[in-house]
Amino acid sequence: MRKVISGLLLAALTVVVAPIDMAIADNSAVNTSVTDNYAYLTGSATSKQGFQSAGTSTYLSSYTSFTIEAWLNPADTLTTTNGTIFAQTDTFQYQVNNGTYQFIFNSGGWKSTINTNVYARIGEWQHVAYVKNGNTFSLYLNGSVAYQLSDATNVPTTLNPANSYTSLGSNPWSGSSNLSSPQSQLYAGGIDEVRVWTTARTQSEIQNNMNVKVSPSSSNLASYWDFNGTTSTSTIYDRTGLLNFTTFGTPNPLFPDIKSTVISAGAATVTFPRTYLNGTGGYQLPAGVTSVSALVVGGGGAGGFDGGGGGGGGGVYQNSTLAVTPLTGYEITVGGGGAAKNGYTGGSLACNGTWNGSVVACSGSAGGTSKFGTVTASGGGGGGGIENSGTADSDASATVRGGGGGAGGQNSRSGGVSAGVGAFTGGTVTDVNNNGGGGGASGIAAGSNVSTAVAGNGAAGTTASINSLMYGSGGAGGSWSSATLATGGTGAANGGTNAVGPTNPLVNRGGGGAGGGNGGVAINAYGTMGAAGVIILRYLLQGGVSISLSSAPTYRSTTALTATTTVAGRVTFSANNKRSPGCVNLFTVSLSATCNWRPAVHGSITISTLLVPTDSN
Repeated sequence: MRKVISGLLLAALTVVVAPIDMAIADNSAVNTSVTDNYAYLTGSATSKQGFQSAGTSTYLSSYTSFTIEAWLNPADTLTTTNGTIFAQTDTFQYQVNNGTYQFIFNSGGWKSTINTNVYARIGEWQHVAYVKNGNTFSLYLNGSVAYQLSDATNVPTTLNPANSYTSLGSNPWSGSSNLSSPQSQLYAGGIDEVRVWTTARTQSEIQNNMNVKVSPSSSNLASYWDFNGTTSTSTIYDRTGLLNFTTFGTPNPLFPDIKSTVISAGAATVTFPRTYLNGTGGYQLPAGVTSVSALVVGGGGAGGFDGGGGGGGGGVYQNSTLAVTPLTGYEITVGGGGAAKNGYTGGSLACNGTWNGSVVACSGSAGGTSKFGTVTASGGGGGGGIENSGTADSDASATVRGGGGGAGGQNSRSGGVSAGVGAFTGGTVTDVNNNGGGGGASGIAAGSNVSTAVAGNGAAGTTASINSLMYGSGGAGGSWSSATLATGGTGAANGGTNAVGPTNPLVNRGGGGAGGGNGGVAINAYGTMGAAGVIILRYLLQGGVSISLSSAPTYRSTTALTATTTVAGRVTFSANNKRSPGCVNLFTVSLSATCNWRPAVHGSITISTLLVPTDSN
């Protein structure tokens, strides 16, 4: 007797697969993980989660120059508390305290804690690089310099040669002594891709490596913790083999995947809030998937300082039928938001000058370019500081381009940018009232010029068909001499005034940061950072059914039919296109359904199955 086996799939299920504890931490071998995991710490004083060296060592004490970089996603609790990012006891500590990045060094005694006044983006991934070069310190945010200081006292060339613990996400100080486990100043949020270099990395080196994996044998790479792997949650292995961390906490920290997946109505929607750095060369789409609906959004530009222009919105690319190749590694790079630079030009270092009649205020940085395969969306341009021009988007050759940054206020001076033409130069400023122009958006939308009463508004962005949200709006300009608030496009930031500071753009919407207001009140004058972009992919589920028989079918004798499925659901068996009695709408158990079938005819019979996935919600 001949049998013909086939399988059908109707898609109708809804489940949510959120970033949860994957019970994945790390292994000592070369990373081959298909997922990109990170560590999530609660910051709870009772849980005392963190990572710490098993013993003491001098580690970085003997180096006069070094770089520590990481991807961070701080939780909102750090807006009021102190969380340690990385520390070597009695040598140095990098931290987020009351929402800003801070640092302190020890050289025969602790020096003053330095507040960079660079605000962390809460609830959003950002790349941070701390660079100590002798007695000069630099903080890079998403690859752009956000703060620099040269201070022989508080940034000593030589550090305390302590033989001490090294910790990540916590401090071993108990209040009276250093212990062998986390005790205080607990970091809350996500942390990933932590790298320590024994040289002062340059901006180009940071930019070229922040969105890619690096070899553990890279020159001058002292340590590298990427949190990917499958074998242990108790030890986080240093890929270079130098300094493994022990995991602490009750319960243990979580190790979720960067991406999140929602399965609904027969389709999977995968969201990447940050560059995906797994161990297999990129994200792979499942077998059978040859087309996706794709949304690719670049990072928003930062707003300018002191009557500054709004940041441009990131480019927005969308395609409902983008051709893809299954089981192929795709590059997923998500552009970070542009860094705000709050200060004046004319100093010896970046943006550390003092106001006088011949300098201009610093402009915000452009957002980063996002990339899925060959598709690119550039980041929005940075808003100009007062008397300074806005900047263009991050990549003039991108598939879609972000908006340009608005110009800063003029302070009754000539200069600045000419009238905006839309997508790439953003809004402008007339030589009146010192107010900043609004940022441009993706496409051809220009931010508005200032009026005699208020700064320019940010341009509206693009509504995404994949979720009906607006992305890539321009940030508003700052109102230097007015209390009237200029507004950003939906999802972007509102400008500062002489009474309030600018707002922050929504997380992962690619919106531009806003220009700062009046410099008479420092916090009101600060421009704000642009929002990171995002990549969202949606594809139809590709289900499957295979059929097996317990024995060779015999006329009017019972044979067990078993359907093995790739998703849970209800299975109906048919013989020669007729539903078999007792074999209709059988629920799968452990992805399998079985019924007893009795052939009612002689000869060749075609057996088929219909699988209807069930709603697991």
